[in-house]
Amino acid sequence: MEDVKMEYTRSFNPLAIAYDNAIRVIGRKGRLYKLDRIDRSQWDTVIPYDGRTILIQGLPRNAQYADIEHIVSDYDHDSSSLNVFLRAGEGNEPVKMATVLFRSRTQAMNVFIAKNGTYCLNNRISIHVLQ
Repeated sequence: MEDVKMEYTRSFNPLAIAYDNAIRVIGRKGRLYKLDRIDRSQWDTVIPYDGRTILIQGLPRNAQYADIEHIVSDYDHDSSSLNVFLRAGEGNEPVKMATVLFRSRTQAMNVFIAKNGTYCLNNRISIHVLQ
């Protein structure tokens, strides 16, 4: 996973993916895929999440930083990295989301396993690990 970098839209839907090692791996597996080689400078502007950042979706509009901090408080994370924002959802109704950076991929995956599908202020949340 160290050689994978993903680019997301503003709504955090996957837009593009880059593999440094892809051609060698695909050649070894014997599968055919269409790969376009691009200049590495195009990927330098993409934020590297590296599997250490989670995206929390489904937060209620009245959720505060303390509520989100409560969700991840048992795990080793960078509290200064907590980013809460609104994005347009279905019917252009705003949806509240948050991203949190963890110190390791293991911690991010532990939060995903333990907290995905739990509740924040009576709203069911979903958690995704961003690559």
